[in-house]
This record gives sequence, structure tokens and C-alpha cells, in this order.
Amino acid sequence: MGGYATRLLAGYGFEVIKVEPPRSGDPTRAVGPFPNDRPDPNRGATSLFLDTNKKSVTLDVAKPAGRAILDRLLERADVLIETFAPSRADELELNYSGLEKRFPRLVVTSITPFGKDGPYRDLDACELVLEAMSGWLFQSGEPGHAPTRTRGELATAMAPGLLAASGTLAALAWRANSGEGQLVEVAAMEAMLAASRYYETTYAFRGLMVSRLGTTLSATYCYRPASDGWAALCATTDQQREICAHAMELSEHLGDPAFAPPTVGSNTAPSNVTDLINRWVTQHSREEIFHLLQGMRVPSGYLTTADEVLGLDQLKARQAFSRIDHPAAGALEYPAAPFKMGITPFRTDRAPLLGEHNEEIYGTELGIGAGDLRRLEQEGVI
Repeated sequence: MGGYATRLLAGYGFEVIKVEPPRSGDPTRAVGPFPNDRPDPNRGATSLFLDTNKKSVTLDVAKPAGRAILDRLLERADVLIETFAPSRADELELNYSGLEKRFPRLVVTSITPFGKDGPYRDLDACELVLEAMSGWLFQSGEPGHAPTRTRGELATAMAPGLLAASGTLAALAWRANSGEGQLVEVAAMEAMLAASRYYETTYAFRGLMVSRLGTTLSATYCYRPASDGWAALCATTDQQREICAHAMELSEHLGDPAFAPPTVGSNTAPSNVTDLINRWVTQHSREEIFHLLQGMRVPSGYLTTADEVLGLDQLKARQAFSRIDHPAAGALEYPAAPFKMGITPFRTDRAPLLGEHNEEIYGTELGIGAGDLRRLEQEGVI
């Protein structure tokens, strides 16, 4: 969860030092896929993406010597971003109540599945659990069927990571005026609530339990099979529905329920006009439909595969992917910046090898001698 927050900060100019367990490294290093299917802690896709622009040091913070080194790093740091379970943070004396006394200017950003207090504070979670318990899955999927989870890492990386980065920057802005650090706390479950709050507020305001709506909200707000894949239609206004009907040569059917706007909490019932719409869509390719309706100012698109995404002219023009050469993984394509800034562009330096910067950080910056570094490595401290 902290990996995406620190990726953003590192990309926009922060020096991010990733502190990892000796030998094994962060658990994300074990997550594939791996180039040529050869597992290696320096070649895992997740860490190669999340750790771009960072420096890696290895350190066992549970050992006294390791904690002493960590404290020296914190004396120089502006921010600590940690993802320990609350009870583990207490054991390691890395909770904010202890840190603020020794490092009053330090911003501590804590990211946990459920938060640092409450009955679930020390429970673990994964993507599926967070999607389920935040209410996200209740709304996803086809009516009358099991919920459908999203792919990717929205709950465990993107949503909490974005909020953690934003909160960290807000705390730094506060410190610039006050001189005081503070705790920034992000619960992944609450991050998912923020992403889906429309459905909870609909219930709170109206007492309406929004059921699973599926992929078809109306005949012109849905995915439909084109001649070469799936088209995405998104006519939401009366004018857009009229344009769709005209383009499909179905204007005489505008009064049919198929062209009615969807109501909150229910699907539009299918009608024989739906078959006519399907027939029209299947007679055209995805791009034909896309350019035709977009040319009439009706939002539309089409489903793309991974290779098609990498080849989209729009994303190429926006330089949405960067090719980065890595000494262990080779040259690969990576998603670049999630937003662009006019003066400070997003950096695209490669992810570090495990412990690659031990000598630089511990030796050059902290002044620990080469002999002591060898001893600390032999003792499993670094």
C-alpha cells in the first residue's frame, strides 16, 4: 500500500529510501510475473513498477543495531511512510506517539487495511477482502449472480496510495508554516469508501439499497458486441439517446423503453428494440462505432486488450508508458506518470536492486565504515 504512494513522491522529486528486510527484501519482490518466468527478487513485475526512482537499503529494524541506524535515518528524514500492523508498530516503537517526541518535525504516514484503532485494527486484508467489506463488491456484477471483483490493485495500492501521497504533501505544507510534523493515517477500507461513496450516500439519503446493476444500464449505456470485439456505448442524456437512435436508423423507436434513461437501483428491461440495436452494433467494428458516435458528441469507446493499450495512439502521444532498462530484468515498458506537471516532470529511473544503496546511504551519508558494514551484514542487521 505504501509502495504506490512512495512511487508518486519519488517520481516527482523526493529522495525515497526503501527500507527492506535483509536477504529476502520486501514481499512485493516475490510477486510476478517475472521476465522469462525466472523468479528473482530483482525481477518481479510489482516491485519493478512500484520501486522506480527509489533507493534500496536492507535493514532489520527489530534488532537494536538496526533500530539505531533507522533512528539516524529518521533524524535526516522529512517523512516516514510505514505499513506495519498497529500492534507491530507498537512493538517496534514506531508508533507516532513515540516518534513525535524524538522527531517533532517528522511527518509519519501510516497505511493499514482497517485503521490504527477500532476492533479490526490488527486484522489483515487483501484486495478481495477490502473490496467486499467496503461495499464495493455489492454493486459489482450482474443482477442475481455472484459479485464480480475488479482486476488490479485498487484497494491495496492505488486508492490508499493516492490518498497517502496527498495527505503527506498536505502535512508537509502544514509543517512549512508551523514547523510541526504530524500523523497522516490512511485506512485502505476507508479509501475504498471514498471511491464508492455514491452508493452509501444513496442509501443514507433515500434508504435505497442499490442492487448490482450489471454492465447494461440501458440499451445505449452498456457494452455490446461489435464485429471485432466489444463496443462501449455511453449515451446518458435525451439528446445523446436521440443521436444514437438516428445513427442506428431507429428514430421511430425512441419511445421504446430501450431508449429510456436508467433509474437508480434497477436495470432497463430488454425489449425487441434491444435486438435491433445489437444487430446494428454487430454490423460495425469497434473503431467505426467509436469514431461515428464521438463525431456526433456521444461518449463511446471500446474494450481493449493489454497489447492494444500499449499501442493506442492517444497514449503514445501522451507518453503514458516509459521504456526503462534494468540490469536484472532488461528493457521493459512501464506506466509513467498518473498526472503531468509543467515544470517538474515525472522521473523514470529504474527500480533498485535489493540493498543496492547500502554503501551509499550507510557508508557515504551516515559515515559507517566498510568494516562495520561487513560486520552488520554478517550479523543479519543489513
